[in-house]
Amino acid sequence: RLHISEHARTGHGEPMTSKPRIAVGRLWQETNTFSQARTTLLDFRRFRYHAGAKVLDEMGSTDDELSGFRDVLQPAGVTIVPLVAANCWCGGPVEKAFVTDVLTRITSQLRQAPPLDGVVFSLHGALVGEGTPDVEGEVVRVIRHEIGPNVPFIITLDHHANVTRATLDACDTLTAYRHCPHLDMRETGRRGARLLLRLI
Repeated sequence: RLHISEHARTGHGEPMTSKPRIAVGRLWQETNTFSQARTTLLDFRRFRYHAGAKVLDEMGSTDDELSGFRDVLQPAGVTIVPLVAANCWCGGPVEKAFVTDVLTRITSQLRQAPPLDGVVFSLHGALVGEGTPDVEGEVVRVIRHEIGPNVPFIITLDHHANVTRATLDACDTLTAYRHCPHLDMRETGRRGARLLLRLI
């Protein structure tokens, strides 16, 4: 189990207990900007789009980063705070309505959450929206704004992610797949969670 001094403090200035609260989430799409078709909010809802408690169900149902997060965080005695789990098949740029909606959902979940001791979030790294060419950069910027500068924040990525300055500036560190085909998605999640616990 993970043991943390009660004198440690979170980014919110609150004393940190021996049972850290860590927020988790996922947002994936590999966007093809040459496509004239648009990926819609409905496309995500048809595939996978959850917020809050429903994200916890995702953590055991797929062999990917969310399950990897759970593999490490649950045995460590962490309280998992779910944000969003959203992914869709490859397609054209995502419509503005989805970008607005997912950022609103992430912001809402963070504001409803108790003070956090860390965040680990799975991104693809190639999501482009109408009017928002760097959706992942905007996501990590919003998360960092909500949690403050001192809460450890780790992201996991596909190994051909477009890593922008906005992303690097907002997270503490990142890790990515090491195999193609992606046989190590779950292990990448585990690695990200272990990095976060080390930072905490």
